[in-house]
Order: sequence, then C-alpha cells, then structure tokens
Amino acid sequence: MGNAGYHIIMMIAGLFLMIASAADWNILLKFIQAKSDLKLTGRYIARIAYFILGFLIFGFGFLSITGLIAL
Repeated sequence: MGNAGYHIIMMIAGLFLMIASAADWNILLKFIQAKSDLKLTGRYIARIAYFILGFLIFGFGFLSITGLIAL
C-alpha cells in the first residue's frame, strides 16, 4: 500500500477524463493524439472512447487501492 499516491492520481486522472469527455470539453480534444483520433473516428466516437479509457483508468486505480489487484 506504499504506492497509494499513484493510485489516487490514477483515479483523479480517470475521473477527469470521464468528466471532460461527458461534458464535451474542447481542451480534451485539442491534444495532438486526440486530433488524429478525432479525424479518424469523429467527435462522438472519440468522446465515447475517451470516456471508456477514463473509466478503465479510474477502475484500475480503485481496484489497486483496495488491494484487489496489484499494479
């Protein structure tokens, strides 16, 4: 449990990613990689993909801080 700080940062980053994609914040889709994803898939699909990614990051952070998985 010595790396709890990293797990909390993972949870915060995942939560931010989920909120930013759900609220359609432009700052999320202005990053270089996001621009290429946006051109490839369109804005709606890119937002869904980033929400799922945020959920996974948050979930892994939560599961690791509770001790159910080891990262």
